[in-house]
Amino acid sequence: YAKLLSRFAELSCREPNGQRRLEQLTGRGVTLALDPTLLLTADDWRARATGSVPFAPNGYIFYYAFSYSKANNTRIQEIAEELDLPVVVIDAKQWYIKRMGRYKNFVLSRETGPNAFLKLMNGAKYVVTTSFHGTAFATLYRKQFCYINIPTHDSGDDRTSFLVERLGLTDRFIPVENLTIDLLDSSINYDEVLYRLEMLKSSSLEYLDRNLERAEHA
Repeated sequence: YAKLLSRFAELSCREPNGQRRLEQLTGRGVTLALDPTLLLTADDWRARATGSVPFAPNGYIFYYAFSYSKANNTRIQEIAEELDLPVVVIDAKQWYIKRMGRYKNFVLSRETGPNAFLKLMNGAKYVVTTSFHGTAFATLYRKQFCYINIPTHDSGDDRTSFLVERLGLTDRFIPVENLTIDLLDSSINYDEVLYRLEMLKSSSLEYLDRNLERAEHA
């Protein structure tokens, strides 16, 4: 890998742990840059999503995760019952493996894939996630959200913790026992969050422009 990476004029990474590993491997400096999904705006992503979401007019909780644990499912079900809202899940495989239909208020989306993800994220009243990209899009779409830091999470993967730290959203990075309606409903200063994001976008786009220009003249 080091030999192949040495062929690149510059290297970038989304998170400090990845940056350190690459620097140790290559002996070179590595730039921290945003995930490419965050270089577009919410309106850019909305323009790429087609169709509507056939769910409750009063809203729903979009529950987007890679690991749907019993503890997480149970807590989200309790919150959904208190709010009288459906919980929409997009992952059909996990739905049947984890028998998620037994949880009251849980609904499996009839659609899956990127287009369905974008629509469900855009239409949600609340977002609960264990995913980096769930966090990224909840932020872009200015959603009331929480990221559940599960016990089995790889401690070496600091993508989400680093992102919420840079955006001033560390109170949204929680263990499941801290997930409450009050926290979901508590105000997020998205003017400040998106201002910080714009600053990060500016430096990331400079990095991208510099390297694209270099490639054009290679």
